[in-house]
Amino acid sequence: MGLLLLFIIAALLLLILSVIVVVHSAISPAREGLGKALALDLPTTPGDLGLSFESWTCRSEDGLVLPAWDVQGAADGPTMLWLHDHGGSRLSDLDQLAEWMSWCGRVVLVDLRGHGDAPGSSSLGAREPGDVDRMLECIGNEPVMLGGRGFGAVLAIDAACRRNDDIPVWGIDPYPSSRVRFDLEMRRRGIPTWPLRHLAMFVLRITERRPLEPPVDVPGDRVRIVDVDEPVPRKPWWTGSLSVDESSS
Repeated sequence: MGLLLLFIIAALLLLILSVIVVVHSAISPAREGLGKALALDLPTTPGDLGLSFESWTCRSEDGLVLPAWDVQGAADGPTMLWLHDHGGSRLSDLDQLAEWMSWCGRVVLVDLRGHGDAPGSSSLGAREPGDVDRMLECIGNEPVMLGGRGFGAVLAIDAACRRNDDIPVWGIDPYPSSRVRFDLEMRRRGIPTWPLRHLAMFVLRITERRPLEPPVDVPGDRVRIVDVDEPVPRKPWWTGSLSVDESSS
């Protein structure tokens, strides 16, 4: 009886520890930064690609300072705010930057909270939509579009559905649901999904870090959802053109 009790206690402790690991990896993913880029001989700034850029920061509603690169492109094109995937950073998609610069006036790449050089931890979509709104305010009153990959694509689509300014979106491989995203990540790491995913998501909900679900009703004329193999568009895909009045809420 005593041995059985010890086994039960050990199993419970292992379960609790596993849930803590899953939750921690979700809200504090390994940071993709300068060290990784140097190790893989990848560009570390837009300047490494011969592009002109400025660095600035935007303060979130709860006081976090989010660093951004503001890359200059074609004179008359719209400004694109690019949002990286969970576990990525503003370094992640530098390889596609030159293609966007052929018709975008500016491309602003930001480190989301808990990623890259940004402070804090990820809230998995509980606070990031507010961060996107603040970034749009920091960009200013001008024609703007959103682009993103994975989690960043979900944030971009969410912003387009929440706001009333018809923002165009280029969303690469957004996850279909938080459950699917968790399952894929856990299987990739060899972690059993049951019952850990259910317990981890329960902990996230009670700690006000409920993962953001992709919007159901998406405006199809301006929002393009594409897979990872889709080439970068060579011109605006939406009908009409953005005016300053249309790009401000």
